[in-house]
Amino acid sequence: MASPLQETSSSTSSAYRSSLSARQLLGASSIACSGLLFALFPILRPWSDTTETAAGLAEAFTSPWWIASHLVGALALVLLPFGAIPIRDAHLASPGAAAARATLPLLCAGVGLTLLYYGAETFALPAVAGDASTILERSASIRFGAVQVTLLGVGLLCIAAGAITLAIAVWRGRILPRSSAVPLAAMIALYLPQFFAPPPVRVAHGIFTAIAALWLAGSLWRARASSPSDAPASV
Repeated sequence: MASPLQETSSSTSSAYRSSLSARQLLGASSIACSGLLFALFPILRPWSDTTETAAGLAEAFTSPWWIASHLVGALALVLLPFGAIPIRDAHLASPGAAAARATLPLLCAGVGLTLLYYGAETFALPAVAGDASTILERSASIRFGAVQVTLLGVGLLCIAAGAITLAIAVWRGRILPRSSAVPLAAMIALYLPQFFAPPPVRVAHGIFTAIAALWLAGSLWRARASSPSDAPASV
């Protein structure tokens, strides 16, 4: 017959494993949803603005899919840190601890800076689309001003650094499959340069990002059962 102390320890371990599993489920779901939204963004986004004509810009900015697609892209970024939290926590006592600690600050800073640019693209550009005589000049001032471009560039570089440090933590920690975070880190690192690519390349990049995110999410979910060394010690 188990003693009260053993029953308490067993109950604590069970609660710990349940909490860990819930966090891993939340993290895996966040990463998977983020990847799918990264794929949807370029698929839904109107591309007539790439013609760089007043008519093309007006058609894209006034489309209901302009705002919808950019909100999808913004949400994809927001979900990244939520997906990284359980992976970071799992590696804080591993050889990947240093990289794991750097992940969340980099991701949060990068997402915050990038969303400032996304907000302008999402809401300011449709507001200037009504005047064909000024749309080229006004949209350029919104999108390509020195401050805006700097914020976007620094933000995306921070996000890339956060994804890379996460991949380093996973590689060194050996808790998840070592290479499981590498493809997503590569896709996130390519997010800034892919802005200069034609629409088909951007769509392909989104799809590959989704595949990479689903792979990492699956690895995290399969590892949801904690090892005995992860749980509180029993007496």
